[in-house]
Amino acid sequence: VPIVRAAMAILSGRGDFEESITIAADGDVAAGMAVGSILGVMCESHGLPGKFRDAMNDRLESQRFLSGSARVSELARRTLDVVRRMGANP
Repeated sequence: VPIVRAAMAILSGRGDFEESITIAADGDVAAGMAVGSILGVMCESHGLPGKFRDAMNDRLESQRFLSGSARVSELARRTLDVVRRMGANP
């Protein structure tokens, strides 16, 4: 189950972004993506290792959901707006 593998990878990686993703993605790409997403939210962009942050260049490419590309910072801002409208105070 990807979510169980993701949780174990986060705990086993002890806060190390790359180590946690490596553990999760070993044989399960979906778990690796889940760990990257979870730790990305927890670390925020300034907490991500430069080689991951810089490689993205603040862009997300997707032909399935976005029909092209979008700025990660804009997607994060929109997500935060939704959270605030729901009454949460992040």
